[in-house]
Amino acid sequence: MCTVTSQLKRLLSDNVSYYGASGMSRDMGSGILQGRPYGGVAMVWNKQCNQFIKTVSCDQSGRCCCIKVQAGNRSVLVVNVYFPCLNQNKDYFVQLDECLGFIDCVLSNESYTDAVIVGDTNFVCNEGNTGYDQLLKLLSNFIMSHCDNFISDDNNRFTYVNDALGHKSCIDHVFVTQSLVPDIQK
Repeated sequence: MCTVTSQLKRLLSDNVSYYGASGMSRDMGSGILQGRPYGGVAMVWNKQCNQFIKTVSCDQSGRCCCIKVQAGNRSVLVVNVYFPCLNQNKDYFVQLDECLGFIDCVLSNESYTDAVIVGDTNFVCNEGNTGYDQLLKLLSNFIMSHCDNFISDDNNRFTYVNDALGHKSCIDHVFVTQSLVPDIQK
């Protein structure tokens, strides 16, 4: 079940529709929570587009949600993701596998002409990177690839920049079915 926090509901205007899930829903009943909240994904669109959009599903952890956009003879699944932070412990692989299982289930069971996976993967798209290698298996099954190569300016390849700490990275990505690549290139 997808839920949206009351704070988000208050921020949204009457002109938009939304669909998403809190990352905290599963943990709210487990006692006092410590640390920074995590997870939660949502999609927001102008209500004028409601006739073209169907909500599909959210995963139980609040890390993935999916809508379907009908545009002419195209039906595009859009999956928004917020993967766990990359590390080598067992919990990481369990959480990542939950996300990938959700995506695999949606892509396998919905009818569509094109698909897009977008969001915070928390890893760079380099083979040999544990998180990317796991995702790459799924992407190859559905003939999808990342769009990082469409960014031609190396100075603008970073999706996270913290000047104060001197940190920058590219951990937010867009993945599309091959059928969308020519349209993106145009």
